Amino acid sequence: MAFVSTLLVTMDRLRAEDGTQRARYALLRGRRIDRRGSCTLDELGGLRAGRLRASLLSPLTHLERVELEAFRRRLVPFVARRYLDGESIFTEPYRLRTRVARLAEGRADTYMMAMAEDDVALAAEALPRSARPAELLTAGEAAIAALVGRVTREPSMAYWARGTFFLALFIENGRVRWRRTERVFDRGPGAEEEVGGEAGRYERLIDAAESGLTAEHERALRYRFALGDLVGTPMRRDEAAQERSQLEARMAGLLAGAAENAILHEPELYGLAFVPSWADMQEADYQHQVLAHRIATPAAGIAAAVGVALAGAGAYQLSQAVAAEGDLKVAQERYQARRAELQEQRPPAGALEELDAALSLHERERRALRLDRFLAWLAEQIPAEGHVRSLSLEARDGDDEEQPAEAFAADLEVELAGGYDRARGLAEATVSRLGERVELSGSEFRYEPAPERQGRGVLSSRLSVQAEAF
Repeated sequence: MAFVSTLLVTMDRLRAEDGTQRARYALLRGRRIDRRGSCTLDELGGLRAGRLRASLLSPLTHLERVELEAFRRRLVPFVARRYLDGESIFTEPYRLRTRVARLAEGRADTYMMAMAEDDVALAAEALPRSARPAELLTAGEAAIAALVGRVTREPSMAYWARGTFFLALFIENGRVRWRRTERVFDRGPGAEEEVGGEAGRYERLIDAAESGLTAEHERALRYRFALGDLVGTPMRRDEAAQERSQLEARMAGLLAGAAENAILHEPELYGLAFVPSWADMQEADYQHQVLAHRIATPAAGIAAAVGVALAGAGAYQLSQAVAAEGDLKVAQERYQARRAELQEQRPPAGALEELDAALSLHERERRALRLDRFLAWLAEQIPAEGHVRSLSLEARDGDDEEQPAEAFAADLEVELAGGYDRARGLAEATVSRLGERVELSGSEFRYEPAPERQGRGVLSSRLSVQAEAF
């Protein structure tokens, strides 16, 4: 059985040799490595292969699993982009891909991958995409995660280094949930030698990465893998060393013809064979061209074979050729119809505007003061011996529908039963509790004695309330 050959390519944005950007590659036939090596980007076009899959390593990449407020899957990319913009992850244009793991009750558990637009564009320009279809262009982290995911779906840490680039990835189900990156620089001649040397430096980076894990991540963590230049680095917190060694042996044998531990040393290259299509960062138009090529190539091969047979078979074979040509036209018409159907499914500009309006409304509602929550919280701060005598609320900004108020001034009077000392103590405790969530710009206590019954204290306070706190 003949297999279509696939060229795997990985590029590093931070590394160059003699001022020349280079790429590492592996030529696969099926699941067997026929050839591997490195070359300049210009020399990639001379490597013969039917398909191309590539990864780029860059610090200007973001991978994360996050819970977003979205009630439909098609809203998730818009909400994810707003999340990244709000967190100021990127200061320049970027491309984004998302994958929803779970959608329920208006919450979308989402894996996201974003790369700087310039990085993707430069990588795409360097690849010989005109000579062969590029099925995939993705982040090196996605390839590492896909490789780990082939041997275990359990939550795992993958530590990887190449040159000055150090990565720590929390991986589950073959996808990156959390990422940390560090630049590692040579200390230079004459510098005081670090404790433990280079191995000690990486051990400290690994310890620092694990200290950044949440309690949830630490509880779920099952395995730790040392990859790239870190292969063989001991893991001081490795509670499953024997199982991990077995998984590494399986990982090293995923592709036939690999040198010993070669796959572990270059997971960003060999993991490309297992990266899913949703992680492709190429532009949509080019992805459609690749799909068309994958459909047309087998059809063209069939037509050519039929033509050769017809040349020596006479009139009967000629009629068969006509029938084959008709079948090919039918297949092409089906493809064109499917393409037109997909184009129709793309949301029109008006729908996008409606989505944006819905998101803007949701954002305004989220930022507006929830009066019910504020009043419920306020009631919890008043002691049992007291009650609210009066409360007035006044907006400080946002006096139109487009920009709802986000700050309010509240004048509050609380009546507290008891003797002077008791009422004053209750007032001080109330002020303390209120100050934990709102800002108090002025508080006053006065006592009103009553000759025939117990007196009462009155606490007057002016609160500065931020809508986002409720």
